[in-house]
Amino acid sequence: RILLDAHPWQRDGIIDPSRRVVLCVGRGGAKSTTERARALIKLIWLRNQRLGYAATSADHARELNWDKLKDACEAYGVSTTGPEPDVSFLETKMRMTCHRTGSVYRLRGVEDKADAEKFRGFPQAEFQVDEAGSFQPELLAYLLTSCVSPRLGEALTLSPGLLEFLIAWDEESPIPESLLVETR
Repeated sequence: RILLDAHPWQRDGIIDPSRRVVLCVGRGGAKSTTERARALIKLIWLRNQRLGYAATSADHARELNWDKLKDACEAYGVSTTGPEPDVSFLETKMRMTCHRTGSVYRLRGVEDKADAEKFRGFPQAEFQVDEAGSFQPELLAYLLTSCVSPRLGEALTLSPGLLEFLIAWDEESPIPESLLVETR
Protein backbone atom coordinates (compact mmCIF):
# COMPACT_ATOMS: atom_id res chain seq x y z
CA ARG A 1 0.00 0.00 0.00
CA ILE A 2 2.96 2.35 0.49
CA LEU A 3 3.55 2.41 -3.26
CA LEU A 4 -0.14 2.95 -3.97
CA ASP A 5 -0.15 6.01 -1.73
CA ALA A 6 2.94 7.51 -3.37
CA HIS A 7 2.95 10.13 -6.11
CA PRO A 8 4.29 8.65 -9.40
CA TRP A 9 7.68 10.40 -9.11
CA GLN A 10 7.93 9.30 -5.46
CA ARG A 11 7.16 5.73 -6.52
CA ASP A 12 10.08 5.92 -8.96
CA GLY A 13 12.37 7.04 -6.12
CA ILE A 14 11.04 4.42 -3.72
CA ILE A 15 11.57 1.44 -6.03
CA ASP A 16 14.70 2.66 -7.80
CA PRO A 17 17.24 -0.19 -7.58
CA SER A 18 20.26 2.05 -8.29
CA ARG A 19 23.17 1.98 -5.90
CA ARG A 20 23.11 5.78 -5.63
CA VAL A 21 19.85 7.73 -5.61
CA VAL A 22 19.83 11.52 -5.60
CA LEU A 23 16.54 13.28 -4.94
CA CYS A 24 16.79 16.73 -6.51
CA VAL A 25 13.35 18.09 -5.68
CA GLY A 26 12.29 21.48 -4.37
CA ARG A 27 11.24 22.31 -0.82
CA GLY A 28 8.14 20.39 0.23
CA GLY A 29 8.61 17.84 -2.56
CA ALA A 30 8.36 14.84 -0.21
CA LYS A 31 12.00 13.77 -0.28
CA SER A 32 11.97 12.72 3.38
CA THR A 33 8.73 10.84 2.75
CA THR A 34 10.37 8.99 -0.14
CA GLU A 35 13.39 8.08 2.01
CA ARG A 36 11.10 6.91 4.82
CA ALA A 37 9.09 4.72 2.42
CA ARG A 38 12.27 3.16 0.99
CA ALA A 39 13.47 2.33 4.49
CA LEU A 40 10.13 1.01 5.72
CA ILE A 41 9.76 -1.37 2.77
CA LYS A 42 13.30 -2.71 3.18
CA LEU A 43 12.97 -2.99 6.93
CA ILE A 44 9.79 -5.04 6.75
CA TRP A 45 10.60 -7.25 3.74
CA LEU A 46 14.38 -7.84 3.77
CA ARG A 47 16.20 -9.85 6.41
CA ASN A 48 19.00 -8.48 8.56
CA GLN A 49 19.37 -5.12 6.86
CA ARG A 50 20.91 -2.06 8.52
CA LEU A 51 19.57 1.24 7.28
CA GLY A 52 21.05 4.55 8.36
CA TYR A 53 19.64 8.07 8.27
CA ALA A 54 21.55 11.27 8.97
CA ALA A 55 20.18 14.75 9.55
CA THR A 56 21.99 17.88 10.70
CA SER A 57 20.95 17.34 14.33
CA ALA A 58 19.10 14.79 16.44
CA ASP A 59 16.16 17.19 16.75
CA HIS A 60 16.10 17.58 12.98
CA ALA A 61 16.10 13.78 12.51
CA ARG A 62 13.27 13.46 15.00
CA GLU A 63 11.13 16.15 13.36
CA LEU A 64 11.84 15.21 9.74
CA ASN A 65 11.58 11.45 10.02
CA TRP A 66 11.37 9.71 13.41
CA ASP A 67 7.96 10.94 14.55
CA LYS A 68 6.53 10.54 11.03
CA LEU A 69 7.97 7.01 10.81
CA LYS A 70 5.89 5.98 13.82
CA ASP A 71 2.82 7.61 12.26
CA ALA A 72 3.45 5.72 9.01
CA CYS A 73 3.58 2.40 10.86
CA GLU A 74 0.23 3.13 12.44
CA ALA A 75 -1.27 4.19 9.09
CA TYR A 76 -0.07 1.01 7.36
CA GLY A 77 -1.12 -1.37 10.13
CA VAL A 78 2.41 -2.22 11.27
CA SER A 79 1.91 -3.15 14.92
CA THR A 80 4.11 -1.50 17.51
CA THR A 81 2.44 -2.84 20.66
CA GLY A 82 0.96 -6.04 21.98
CA PRO A 83 2.44 -9.43 22.76
CA GLU A 84 4.10 -9.81 19.34
CA PRO A 85 4.61 -6.39 17.71
CA ASP A 86 5.91 -6.21 14.13
CA VAL A 87 8.38 -3.48 15.06
CA SER A 88 9.70 -1.75 18.15
CA PHE A 89 11.03 1.76 18.64
CA LEU A 90 13.88 2.61 20.97
CA GLU A 91 13.19 6.31 21.57
CA THR A 92 16.48 7.23 23.19
CA LYS A 93 18.50 5.89 20.25
CA MET A 94 15.97 6.63 17.47
CA ARG A 95 16.26 3.00 16.40
CA MET A 96 13.45 0.97 14.84
CA THR A 97 13.74 -2.83 14.71
CA CYS A 98 11.55 -5.22 12.73
CA HIS A 99 11.18 -8.39 14.78
CA ARG A 100 10.22 -10.64 11.86
CA THR A 101 13.23 -9.72 9.68
CA GLY A 102 15.78 -8.54 12.23
CA SER A 103 16.36 -5.38 10.17
CA VAL A 104 17.20 -2.09 11.89
CA TYR A 105 16.66 1.55 10.86
CA ARG A 106 18.88 3.96 12.83
CA LEU A 107 18.42 7.74 12.71
CA ARG A 108 21.06 10.14 14.00
CA GLY A 109 21.95 13.77 14.07
CA VAL A 110 25.39 14.49 12.66
CA GLU A 111 26.74 17.80 13.96
CA ASP A 112 30.45 16.98 14.02
CA LYS A 113 32.99 14.26 13.22
CA ALA A 114 32.29 12.49 16.51
CA ASP A 115 28.65 12.06 15.46
CA ALA A 116 29.71 10.87 12.00
CA GLU A 117 32.00 8.28 13.60
CA LYS A 118 28.96 6.58 15.14
CA PHE A 119 28.11 5.22 11.68
CA ARG A 120 31.61 3.75 11.20
CA GLY A 121 31.99 -0.02 11.22
CA PHE A 122 28.38 -0.90 10.55
CA PRO A 123 27.49 -2.32 7.14
CA GLN A 124 24.64 -0.23 5.75
CA ALA A 125 22.28 -1.70 3.16
CA GLU A 126 21.10 1.87 2.58
CA PHE A 127 22.25 5.17 3.96
CA GLN A 128 20.15 8.33 3.72
CA VAL A 129 21.32 11.92 4.14
CA ASP A 130 18.42 14.32 4.54
CA GLU A 131 18.87 18.01 3.72
CA ALA A 132 22.40 17.37 2.45
CA GLY A 133 22.81 21.04 1.54
CA SER A 134 22.54 22.02 5.19
CA PHE A 135 25.66 20.05 6.17
CA GLN A 136 29.08 21.66 6.20
CA PRO A 137 30.75 20.28 3.03
CA GLU A 138 33.76 18.97 4.95
CA LEU A 139 31.55 17.13 7.44
CA LEU A 140 29.39 15.60 4.70
CA ALA A 141 32.50 14.49 2.81
CA TYR A 142 33.92 12.93 5.99
CA LEU A 143 30.64 11.20 6.81
CA LEU A 144 30.28 9.68 3.34
CA THR A 145 33.87 8.80 2.46
CA SER A 146 35.34 7.85 5.83
CA CYS A 147 32.40 6.50 7.81
CA VAL A 148 29.76 5.19 5.42
CA SER A 149 31.19 4.37 1.96
CA PRO A 150 33.63 1.67 3.10
CA ARG A 151 30.70 -0.46 4.33
CA LEU A 152 27.86 0.75 2.10
CA GLY A 153 25.83 -1.95 0.45
CA GLU A 154 22.91 -1.18 -1.76
CA ALA A 155 22.01 2.50 -1.82
CA LEU A 156 22.86 6.01 -0.77
CA THR A 157 20.10 8.60 -0.99
CA LEU A 158 20.82 12.29 -0.76
CA SER A 159 18.24 15.02 -0.67
CA PRO A 160 18.73 18.69 -1.66
CA GLY A 161 21.97 20.51 -1.69
CA LEU A 162 24.04 17.77 -3.30
CA LEU A 163 25.09 19.95 -6.21
CA GLU A 164 26.37 22.68 -3.90
CA PHE A 165 28.17 20.04 -1.86
CA LEU A 166 29.85 18.52 -4.91
CA ILE A 167 30.92 21.93 -6.20
CA ALA A 168 32.38 22.90 -2.82
CA TRP A 169 34.06 19.51 -2.48
CA ASP A 170 35.56 19.78 -5.95
CA GLU A 171 37.36 22.98 -4.94
CA GLU A 172 39.33 21.00 -2.36
CA SER A 173 39.67 17.57 -3.94
CA PRO A 174 38.44 15.51 -6.88
CA ILE A 175 34.85 14.32 -6.65
CA PRO A 176 34.66 10.55 -6.08
CA GLU A 177 33.12 8.96 -9.15
CA SER A 178 30.81 6.90 -6.94
CA LEU A 179 28.96 10.04 -5.84
CA LEU A 180 28.24 11.33 -9.34
CA VAL A 181 25.66 8.78 -10.44
CA GLU A 182 22.14 10.23 -10.53
CA THR A 183 19.00 8.36 -11.47
CA ARG A 184 16.61 11.26 -12.06
